[in-house]
Amino acid sequence: GLAARELAKQLEGAVITVKAKVGENGHLFGAITGKEIAAAIAEQKKVEIDKKKIALADPIRALGEYTVRVSLYENTFAQVKVVVEKC
Repeated sequence: GLAARELAKQLEGAVITVKAKVGENGHLFGAITGKEIAAAIAEQKKVEIDKKKIALADPIRALGEYTVRVSLYENTFAQVKVVVEKC
């Protein structure tokens, strides 16, 4: 548990930026899934998160800011802000 709580402190409120390719209508060419978010967290926060632990109701298909819940342990969660920008 202690490591998970430390991780939660590190990630709580963190802002993660994900770059995406955007079509003419502003829709993303591909959806952003837990896999992309996990990769961005690993790159930007140096924290390895299993993509299955990222709670996304639906894949992200548009630019903007999203709050995503990351499950770090049984009852330990962190809310991470994911900002999707065009690359």
